[in-house]
Amino acid sequence: MAYTLDKVHHVGIPTKDEDIDKVKDFYTRLLGFEATVDMRFELSGHRMLFLNKGDMIIEFYTLEGEPRIGNLGVVDHLCYLGTNIEELGKAIAAEGYKVEEYMLQRHPDGRPMYGFQFFYGPAGEYVELYEDHTLLWDK
Repeated sequence: MAYTLDKVHHVGIPTKDEDIDKVKDFYTRLLGFEATVDMRFELSGHRMLFLNKGDMIIEFYTLEGEPRIGNLGVVDHLCYLGTNIEELGKAIAAEGYKVEEYMLQRHPDGRPMYGFQFFYGPAGEYVELYEDHTLLWDK
């Protein structure tokens, strides 16, 4: 099956853990965004916040102490929504680019939910490929 890229899905912005509640308040109260995801990962303790307004999605997350972390408050990665991204990741790796391992999150009932894979592009940009398997659940 061929892969597709359909649109930019979101941009990711790292922030300090102690500032993420201020970020949530600012974007929801003043700018009219809705917090659609606000979770803390059990193993790492990192917090992830997705803010949506129409087709705009911004991801704020805490990654203090991670070697990849760049400047706080600066766009860290660009995410593309697509299909069959694992195949695309293999094609990108075959061109000599550093591609991280494909990751798949599953629903507790075993169904695939979200797949994602990161790579560094030709300008050193950090890119996420993302697929939403839940869009196929009712079909």
